Amino acid sequence: KESVLPFAYSGAQTFASAGMFPKRKYAITNMLRDDSAGSNKQRKIILNYTKSFVEKHNLTNHSFIGNTLSGKERGFEKVYFKVLANSKIIVTMNPADWEGDFRLWEALLSGALVFVDKMVILD
Repeated sequence: KESVLPFAYSGAQTFASAGMFPKRKYAITNMLRDDSAGSNKQRKIILNYTKSFVEKHNLTNHSFIGNTLSGKERGFEKVYFKVLANSKIIVTMNPADWEGDFRLWEALLSGALVFVDKMVILD
């Protein structure tokens, strides 16, 4: 028997307003943390690949690569959501031990084209 584990939160109400950011500033966004010492070392590979792609295609001035958090924020960080809402393409990756995290849901809700690693649930 299959079970469903619902998310209590899957996105910010801010994104529910259609047309909020009609002209998006960033061609490509990747806000994965450089967590090379953590449990998801693959995220660093994806982050570095995105950086290389952006540089190779001369998109550095039109992309957002890196983390928006300074470490002092509590709750929802406004800059993070503003960057998502102003992105045309968002590159993200699931956690090492499960599929579908807040980053994925927020990226999908932003209205951007989302690139994410292969998910078993979609097969």
